[in-house]
This record gives sequence, structure tokens and C-alpha cells, in this order.
Amino acid sequence: MEVPDKQSAIYNAYLVDGTKVWINLNHVVSAHLIKPEGKDGPLTLRVIMIDRGIYDLINDMTEPYTRWADQFLFALNAFHGQ
Repeated sequence: MEVPDKQSAIYNAYLVDGTKVWINLNHVVSAHLIKPEGKDGPLTLRVIMIDRGIYDLINDMTEPYTRWADQFLFALNAFHGQ
């Protein structure tokens, strides 16, 4: 019998300023999109934690491997869906 993959409760990502953070998915209160200033600007996902911590994750389509907002939402949905 094959064991399905599980999403860890601890997720690591990079903030807008390049700082690497570890986010406990159990402690996420909300996550919402912030509109970019310009139409061509990167999308920003603001994550608010139970301890009132705030993390801004971006999707910068001009750089490879910088879709942190999409990856975070995928991990959060996978974690709560298991």
C-alpha cells in the first residue's frame, strides 16, 4: 500500500526583502491578496498569523522561481485538506 505524501505544518518561504522565514501553517489566521501599485507589479499575498505576525509573499513573474504566494497557497490548501 502506497502512503500518500503529507504537507508539513512548517512551510518555508522568502519575503519581499529576501528574508527566509518558516511559517507554521497551523497558526495562519488569514491570507489575502494585496493589489499591486501598477498593473505590471508583482502580486503580493499578505499572511497574518495568530501572534499578529504579518508576512508578505510575492509572485514576481519577471524572475524564475519566485512565485512564493502561489506556492504558499498550494501548501496551505494541501495542509488543511489532508
